Amino acid sequence: MLDLMEAFKKMLVIDEGKRLKVYRDSKGIPTIGIGRNLEGRGISESECNFMFINDMNQTIEDFEATFTKETRRRLSQNQQMGLMNLIFNMGKDRFQRSFPNTIARIENGQMIEAIEALSKSKWSIDVGPYRTNRVLALLQDKWIYD
Repeated sequence: MLDLMEAFKKMLVIDEGKRLKVYRDSKGIPTIGIGRNLEGRGISESECNFMFINDMNQTIEDFEATFTKETRRRLSQNQQMGLMNLIFNMGKDRFQRSFPNTIARIENGQMIEAIEALSKSKWSIDVGPYRTNRVLALLQDKWIYD
């Protein structure tokens, strides 16, 4: 026989189901995982930090998959962080689909042209001037977060 925790887990997985993306439960409440009520319970600070660290690690992997090793070595830490900010915000696939020419410019060492294209992009309009200006400053190798 299963111990209490294992039996409880098995029961809830069967009754609640397991979904890795947000869905609306039978009462229309946003839910995720195994019955986690996001509206009423939300997530804890430690769960938020755990997800954030995972998201940052994924973003670093996505950045490394998007830019060649040679390009990554040539970019300053600020420039790398600006590009990772974009990838974190948009996701790798959307970033790559939205900015193939910008990525090519960065790969070719044309950062000024890449910055200009980003400043005129739909992304810039979507995130607004505050975030746009911070990311563009990083791409100009300026640290402004102090």
